[in-house]
Amino acid sequence: MNKILKLTALLVSILILTNQVHAKKSSYKDKYKLSQTETINEVLKFDSSHADNHITVFNVYGSIEVEGYDGDEIIVEAKNKVFANTQSLIESGIDEIGLRFEKFGQKIYVILDSPYTYFDQEEDKIRHSDTCWRHDDCSRKHQNKKAYKYNMDIKVLLPQNTNIKVSAINNGDIDISGIHAKHLNVNNINGARYG
Repeated sequence: MNKILKLTALLVSILILTNQVHAKKSSYKDKYKLSQTETINEVLKFDSSHADNHITVFNVYGSIEVEGYDGDEIIVEAKNKVFANTQSLIESGIDEIGLRFEKFGQKIYVILDSPYTYFDQEEDKIRHSDTCWRHDDCSRKHQNKKAYKYNMDIKVLLPQNTNIKVSAINNGDIDISGIHAKHLNVNNINGARYG
């Protein structure tokens, strides 16, 4: 009986892995005829070199790479690739999806800027829902939800003693190196974390 349970568990594991590999092969990138990449560059700086400097980086579809260095600027480079079947939908995706940069005292936020993303600085909350028109209105879906897809890969070079909170959800890994901070919070739902 024990051998049958082990064999059943092995077969279920193989089926799950096979489905995951098949799902990765049938990527949405293959379903659309057109794609366009937009590069976003931004240089930010904390007001002073302070032990409580903090940066939050939030992404939904794509990877995040954070590297600490011996400098005082925060250098952000992102590549937003939009996939669709018409040029007008590509342009909608480029217009609707970007990065938002916010600075509040010793805190800097680099977050996905989209119709699906809600940021509340007072509560220090970021919410994202692809199924709702807005964060507070789920009565209808966003009209371009299935018309285009996007993938945003974000790279951040920052002072190595900066406290960081990094969060990603789909289609990418998080890689952190060279950070020597008091606080490090890393959350990746469907990808790997390195660092």
